[in-house]
Amino acid sequence: MTAPRRSDDVDRGGTADRRTVLAVGAMALSVTTAGCVTPPRDSGGTASNATETATSGVTPTPTRSATPGPDPILVVVSNGRDVAVDVTLTVTRDGTPVFGDTVIVDPNSRRTVDPGIDATGTYELTVTLADGTEHVRPFSVEEYDLRMGSNLIVTVGERIRVVMEE
Repeated sequence: MTAPRRSDDVDRGGTADRRTVLAVGAMALSVTTAGCVTPPRDSGGTASNATETATSGVTPTPTRSATPGPDPILVVVSNGRDVAVDVTLTVTRDGTPVFGDTVIVDPNSRRTVDPGIDATGTYELTVTLADGTEHVRPFSVEEYDLRMGSNLIVTVGERIRVVMEE
């Protein structure tokens, strides 16, 4: 003797009850689209979250733009020596100083400095150590460098080495 068939049982053909399938489908759709917002047509593509804020009481997190902003050009100073070093960094553009700072870099570590380079042009980085050792590295900044943040890598070891990351 078999038990009586209920509406939520699977039928003999192996398919689920229609109501169960529809309920699961509706639930899956609501979970995958929860929190989605449609941008208004007249606002230039900025999503409107006023309804979501009013109904849920939660302020939505702003999303990042698909177009990345400029990445700063940094000077990364690495110390390969067994003692801390004082490193003076001077950046000039067409002979005019645009940045100057002295950083102390611990043994076998590095420091990152933002010289504030925000325009294309011909620059020069002068690296000077406390003992008077100096290295001068001319470099050009183009639009690509401003967009992508082509960093200057300074390595202090037995000698000073400067390369530009591209």
